[in-house]
Amino acid sequence: MTKVRRLMLTLLVAAVALRVEAAERPDFTGLWVPDAGRSSTHKELKGQTDAPAPPPPPSAQDLPQLRIEHREPKLTVSFLDSQGELISSLVMTTDGVEATNERGGGSMVHRSTTVWQGSALVTTWRLESGGTRLIGGTDTRELSDAGGGGRLLTITGDVEDARSKSRTVTVYTLAPSIGALERIFQEDQSDGRPYGTPEERALTDARVLRRIEEVSEIVDRGLLRSADDYYHAAMIFQHGVRSEDHLKAHVLASVAGFKGHPWGRWLSAASLDLFLLSLDRPQILGTIYGESNFGRYDRRLNDVVRREYCVPSLEIQVRNQQAIAQGRRGEFQRRASECESAE
Repeated sequence: MTKVRRLMLTLLVAAVALRVEAAERPDFTGLWVPDAGRSSTHKELKGQTDAPAPPPPPSAQDLPQLRIEHREPKLTVSFLDSQGELISSLVMTTDGVEATNERGGGSMVHRSTTVWQGSALVTTWRLESGGTRLIGGTDTRELSDAGGGGRLLTITGDVEDARSKSRTVTVYTLAPSIGALERIFQEDQSDGRPYGTPEERALTDARVLRRIEEVSEIVDRGLLRSADDYYHAAMIFQHGVRSEDHLKAHVLASVAGFKGHPWGRWLSAASLDLFLLSLDRPQILGTIYGESNFGRYDRRLNDVVRREYCVPSLEIQVRNQQAIAQGRRGEFQRRASECESAE
C-alpha cells in the first residue's frame, strides 16, 4: 500500500470515528424544570475542623429553570425564574474554546471552556472582576432515562472560592414542549366527541380527560406565554366534564382576552356560563344554547356588559335559540358584531 493510500485510509477512518462519536453525543435542548426533591447541596468551609451541619434541601423557588439550545458545537443556557422570566444566559461552545459572558452589567466576566467527556458535557468556569478571580468551578451535565419516555438532566456543580467549597447536584425534568399544546388543541378540535351510546360516551370522556391531564401539566409548569397558548389551553378545559374544568377554562380564557385574543373574552363568558350550569345554577351571559340550557338564563345583565364579553345582544340570542330549535344553524350569530368586525 502506498503512503498516499495509507494516509487517505487513516483520514477516512478518523472521519468515520468522529461522526460516530458525534452521533452518540446527547442533545441537551429543551426546557428543564428543577426537581428539588431529587437535588442536594453540600458546603464546607476551608480550614474547618468540625463537619458542617447539612444545609437544608434546596427549594423549587431557589432553583432556576433552564432553557437550553444545543446545536453542536454551540450551547446556550438561559436561566429562568419560576414564572419563566429570563434571569441571565450563557453562550458557550463544546469544542474547548474559551467563552466569555458579561455579568453584573459588565462589572464582571464569566470565562468558561466546555468539552465532552464521553456522553457528559463538562464546563470549567471562573468569575472575574478587573482580572481578579472571584470564584470558579466545574459543571458536569449528564442525561439519563426517567422512565416512561421521559428524560432527566443532572448537573453536578463543584464550586470553590477563597473561603469555601461546595458541591450541588441538581436534577431537572424535561418540561413538555409548548408545541405539544398545539397538537392537543388540534386533536380536540377534530374530535366530534360522540355521546350516542354508553360506549361512545366512555371513550369520549377518556380522550377528554387525557387531553386535560396533558394540558394541566403544561399549565402547571408555567409554560403558557402567548394569547394563543392561553386560549388553546382554555378550550381544552372548556370541553371537560367537571365544574373545576370549566372554572379553569374561565380563568385561562380571561388571560387570553387580556392578551388580545379575538375569542378570549367570548370564551371567558362561555366558560363562566358553563361553570354555573354545571352547578345547577342559571347562566348569566347567555352563551350556552339548547332548550334546557337557555331556559336556565338569568337575563338581568344588560347588553352593554354582554358586548364587553363579545356576546351578542339578548335580542340576537333569542333569535339564535329559535334558529337552533328550527334547525336553521346558518342564521346563528355566536359573537357580537363589533367583535366580528374587529377581528
